[in-house]
Amino acid sequence: RQASGLLISAAGTLLLARFIGPGNYGVYAGAMATCVTLARFTELGLSTLLMSEARELDSSTIGHAVAVSMSVSVAGTLVAGIAAWAIGRWIPLSNFVPAFLAMAPGIILLNLSNVATALLERALDYRRVALVEITYQLTMTFVAVAVGFFVPSFWAPVCGFWAALFVSFGML
Repeated sequence: RQASGLLISAAGTLLLARFIGPGNYGVYAGAMATCVTLARFTELGLSTLLMSEARELDSSTIGHAVAVSMSVSVAGTLVAGIAAWAIGRWIPLSNFVPAFLAMAPGIILLNLSNVATALLERALDYRRVALVEITYQLTMTFVAVAVGFFVPSFWAPVCGFWAALFVSFGML
């Protein structure tokens, strides 16, 4: 699974960078790295907590995890969006701010997906976890490369990000 994911990622990165150019790829990579960092920060270790809980999880505990994940993710996304917009007005960051603002709401779905994935892992349903991960990578790569072929812009991988996020979230 990891070897397949590595090959998909490498091929997609090379094709995407070729189609949209290094500048556009850099804008996307910076926005994606910032979103992933913020998602990890706003996750607050909920996945680890859910995995390490010794007793069986009841619906109340899962509901609390979802509520906390949503609340912190929404707050973090709003603060990050306001900060990016303000910084973008002071420092010319080219297309980073629009790319980041387009991807930042995905932090909410990323964190909710982490909660759902932790529940699948807790149930030892690793086949489904692997299927979701590979589907995410394939969807992101296929959509980004296909759109990037026709529209050589940083928006191509942003479209791939959202398509993959919606597909994987729906699967979870």
